[in-house]
Amino acid sequence: QIRALKWIHENIAGFGGDPDNITVFGQSAGGRSALALAVSPLSRDLVRHVSIQSAGGIGSMMREDSREKLEKMGIEIMQNLGCGTIEEMRQLDWQSLRDENDKLGFFNGFGMYADGYVIPYDIDEMIIKGDMGDRDIIIGCTVDEGANEKEPMFGSNTCAQIRAFGKIMLKLGRKPVYRYVFDRPQPGDDIGTPHSCDNRYQFGTLDGSWRPYTEEDWRLAETMQKYWANFARSGDPNGEGLETWETYDDRELSLRLCVDKCTMVDYNSETKGMLGEIEEEILNQF
Repeated sequence: QIRALKWIHENIAGFGGDPDNITVFGQSAGGRSALALAVSPLSRDLVRHVSIQSAGGIGSMMREDSREKLEKMGIEIMQNLGCGTIEEMRQLDWQSLRDENDKLGFFNGFGMYADGYVIPYDIDEMIIKGDMGDRDIIIGCTVDEGANEKEPMFGSNTCAQIRAFGKIMLKLGRKPVYRYVFDRPQPGDDIGTPHSCDNRYQFGTLDGSWRPYTEEDWRLAETMQKYWANFARSGDPNGEGLETWETYDDRELSLRLCVDKCTMVDYNSETKGMLGEIEEEILNQF
């Protein structure tokens, strides 16, 4: 990712782009990667705008593993595959590697770790200490990831983690973030508003799903695309014809992205103070 980012920075002018106006954004593990690019000393000066989507903020369940844990996992996989060297591993077909990796499970596979170089130390600690660039940031989640009174997906309250992130940026005197909650129950069944369902709106690919999306879903998709395009252009998602998206401040409001009128909402009030309590628990860990 860093190599690709450097290539863009070095070459984008040849395509009519601005190397000093680069945006990175990602969802879920991609959101954590976007955050890592914003804090790594190898890449943070190359990024101007960052959008972190459904990946938490401070206290995320996607925090870095230790090098020791990942090395142990690697040795176990090599042994399971009957290999004793990297050269032997490279002779295996990709299906065997994939199948063995899949046995680790969704949350137990290989991820980032603080190697002391790409990521100097724990990302959350880097953020809290202000050891990162001052960037324009969008950060948010879906409503069922902790912005309501339901048990959040994966048992991890992403919305509270994002609140903690927004509060840290204010405390550090950094640019206040643009917070959102995607709040559109998916039509066609009772799944609610699950992790990653907002991707189809952001990319305008609703017609690739079996769900009975309506004109109001397409309008929401268009609204989201305008917000994010404006953000990539200037660092400010606001623009003509859009409801004002205010930055996160002491009022602790989030933009509610929904098929009704998009408005600024206090989700902590909506959850009777639950989010604030969980947020304090997160911050007290550091």
